[in-house]
Amino acid sequence: MERVARAWHRERMLAPERRTPDLPRPPARVDRYELVAEVAQGGMAMVYAARRRDLHGFDKLLALKLLLPHLAREDRFVDMFRDELRIAARIQHANVVQVFDVGEHDGMPFMVMEYLRGRSFASVLQRCEERREDVPRELVIAVIVAVAEGLHAAHEAKSADGEPLGVVHRDVSPQNVHLGFDGQIKVVDFGIAEARGRLTSTRTGEVKGKMAYLAPEQIHRERTIDRRTDLWALGVMAWEALTGRRLFRADTDATTMWNVMHATIPDLRAVAPDVPDAVADQVMACLERDMDLRPASAAEIVRALDAPDRWRAAAIASWMSASFADEKARDEDALAKVLASPPIVDAPVATPRRASVGLVAAALVVLGAGGIAAWAALSSAAYGDTPATSPPVVEAAPVIAPAPPQAPPLIEAPPAIAEPAPVAPEPPRARRARSARSSRERETESAATPPVTTAPTPPRAASGRAEQLLGNPY
Repeated sequence: MERVARAWHRERMLAPERRTPDLPRPPARVDRYELVAEVAQGGMAMVYAARRRDLHGFDKLLALKLLLPHLAREDRFVDMFRDELRIAARIQHANVVQVFDVGEHDGMPFMVMEYLRGRSFASVLQRCEERREDVPRELVIAVIVAVAEGLHAAHEAKSADGEPLGVVHRDVSPQNVHLGFDGQIKVVDFGIAEARGRLTSTRTGEVKGKMAYLAPEQIHRERTIDRRTDLWALGVMAWEALTGRRLFRADTDATTMWNVMHATIPDLRAVAPDVPDAVADQVMACLERDMDLRPASAAEIVRALDAPDRWRAAAIASWMSASFADEKARDEDALAKVLASPPIVDAPVATPRRASVGLVAAALVVLGAGGIAAWAALSSAAYGDTPATSPPVVEAAPVIAPAPPQAPPLIEAPPAIAEPAPVAPEPPRARRARSARSSRERETESAATPPVTTAPTPPRAASGRAEQLLGNPY
């Protein structure tokens, strides 16, 4: 690793110096698009609310994702961004965020996507926890089916020549699932997706994805990942949403990964006996550590769960609008102000912004705070590993030992599910109360006790830029 670092440093020192372009600021134009407001900045890109309109009455609000200027100097990050462009452009499905256009601005590649109004599934889970409510079972089933449909479309994507791309999302998690105020559910952020023909590849020692949702094969690397890797992550997300508890996440990445590899996975039927058998069967099948025992494709999950007991778009829209009523009202007010603004006159990037445009941009910052849910790097960290804010989207993988770590931190779990034996059904109210109690009571660490399987949702971190910009799903 030290030799690799020295070689990289030597390459950087010998490489010709490149000019670092300036990040455009509203009300600048990027190609044909008016930048209305900065919505969110992640580790690799800035997301803008952008507008495309002309004299013939065409007027559309879009999301524009632009690679950050300092990364535009690095071939590796430019190639990673171009990989995302190429993969996203080949996936056409109602349950996957759509890419409409790509281009380059002052050496920085960008993509233009549909503008999503709603919240991430992580925000939905957080809202229900704050209210001490269970997530509606019918809503969770709808999310499972929609995500499975979107993933199947991605897994089946083909190149322009008709060759299978072998796409694997690699980062399926509540942060990367968006629920719209219109009731539509979409898989977002293919930034680290695997596919044939990628310009970049995972380096030795890198692990891509959120630790708590990694599949065993992503950690141990004894087998090549494929579409079934995404189904494991879908299973983890579904298990947690249906129980209100964390499955693998611990205080450290090393312990979390040990849990993924070795900890007992409680049967969903014992933890949440009110979940329909068909749903429990599919979730537990996705959580098989042996890839060959998981469903062969996401389409199998859709066929098994496409039943009347899941919400359709109208019911989802109604629930989302009621659960996020204040946020939706602010979004709509800000959007109305933006859409009423006059066209922006073409001007160089350095042109000072006019006061009126500044007011419009400020309004859309409010809109961005809810209208388009936050990049993985800015989403609610409560339902996933805290995203890195540095440019790389990779994390170093600790060595995984075949035995538990010495005196690992206990992963808290209610005593009733310490063993995956069947338990008697209990009323939802009692189950919520017991879950709340377990969230407040930390068990004493003991070196002689192996890790317990599940963990309650940890306390929310204080708000900050991520919360202010929450709502951007890309």
